Amino acid sequence: MIRILLADDHNLVRSGLKILLSQVENFKIVGEAENGKELLELVKKTNPDIILLDINMPYMDGFETIPAIKAIKSTIKIVMLTMYSDQDSLVRAMELGANGYILKKAPEEELISGIKNVMEDGSYVDTSLAQSYINSLINKKSSSGRRPIQEKKN
Repeated sequence: MIRILLADDHNLVRSGLKILLSQVENFKIVGEAENGKELLELVKKTNPDIILLDINMPYMDGFETIPAIKAIKSTIKIVMLTMYSDQDSLVRAMELGANGYILKKAPEEELISGIKNVMEDGSYVDTSLAQSYINSLINKKSSSGRRPIQEKKN
């Protein structure tokens, strides 16, 4: 059984996630938080395996809560579930200790498989973000002024 804690400041989003994820075999919603401070209290009380965490929340945003969650229990998996599709947010979340990053516009199946991947493999990044991130790294490398090594002519 995967114990899931939901953290989002929008009640409608939490309710929808609860309905969706409660129908998945071996998923159990153990709590819901609407802000970062409430989330930290629930982490102590509910002992979740994984947290679906929004970035934009009152009192403490998602970025601020990641290290605080890991300080309570380092083995808790954190998946950012957000509308922010920029690479800076993705990189910042992962550097702070998030295990996954999924966009709110992702299909339901991707959210479910992302949660399972994080629990099984330790990480997951939204497919659309992963590809754009790889492309940006390739573009940065090719535009960094490096010239290909040329063979010496005799």
